[in-house]
Amino acid sequence: CPPGCSACSSAKVCTGCKDGFYIKDKTCTGCPPGCSACSSAKVCTGCKDGFYKTDTTCTGCPPGCSACSSAKVCTGCKDGFYKTDTTCTGCPPGCSACSSAKVCTGCKDGFYKTDTTCTGCPPGCSACSSAKVCTGCKDGFYIKDKTCTGKWLYVSYCLC
Repeated sequence: CPPGCSACSSAKVCTGCKDGFYIKDKTCTGCPPGCSACSSAKVCTGCKDGFYKTDTTCTGCPPGCSACSSAKVCTGCKDGFYKTDTTCTGCPPGCSACSSAKVCTGCKDGFYKTDTTCTGCPPGCSACSSAKVCTGCKDGFYIKDKTCTGKWLYVSYCLC
């Protein structure tokens, strides 16, 4: 069968289409962007994740929403966002995941967890477990006594 066909009567004639396709002139044509199923280029019958149905089309959810029922109602949030009533709001700086504007449940690289917030690691640290303990260093630094210390290159010049 040709691409997109779930069933066909010949190498060029589709009699059924896979999800995301519709029959047009005996071939299967891809549905419009955002549609998981459609009956034509202008009529979506189902939407992909991150889209919601508006009449006959699928429209992208608002920023931060992984799922929504309308332009104003998020039903799920993307990573780095938390749900507030009907919208998704970005987590505070340094948080990779949070349950509110004041409670981080995970920290981004270069941050460590302090109670309910994420705090930046000391200078030179790429990862740390506290303000005084580096567990990884940025390029050009090395761990010495649990902190990241810069590498110094000594260059001598001769003025001959």
